[in-house]
Amino acid sequence: MIADVYRLSVGSQSLSEMRRRKPIRRVCMAQLDIVPRDFREGFPGMGSTVEWFGLDIRFSVNIPETATYELMLLADDGAMLSIDDENVIDNDGIHAPTPVATKIKLEKGLRNFRVRYFQGPGPGLALMLAWKKPGATDYGYIPRSLIGRPPAGTLPQVQTKE
Repeated sequence: MIADVYRLSVGSQSLSEMRRRKPIRRVCMAQLDIVPRDFREGFPGMGSTVEWFGLDIRFSVNIPETATYELMLLADDGAMLSIDDENVIDNDGIHAPTPVATKIKLEKGLRNFRVRYFQGPGPGLALMLAWKKPGATDYGYIPRSLIGRPPAGTLPQVQTKE
């Protein structure tokens, strides 16, 4: 997973501000498994930045079988999930940890995932992406063995000046 990091204005209310900004750096992530926590604990890879930032996270998922999957995106504050450029979950806005789920048929093979996330004010912080595979009763994280880099040419250029 590759995430472009954005600095947002104090008082930002949604992901829309990220469209007007340029990324300030790029970080790698292994999983979207940041359980609800006090925002002062921070976000992995973000150092001392704990408020007013955004992430544009891109990765591929090797879907093991064609089937209907249930996907759940939990965020504090806003987040959106797109698969193959189709918006499938909209969990945008300033709010406490809130899960939003959807069912979607996914074809076997590589699918391009994109999660856009923003962290506004404290007191909380969270970002989790989980799924229910066909026949499962509980959500689980997408196995790391199925997660890969985003396709070539899908990442914007990043200037690392802050």
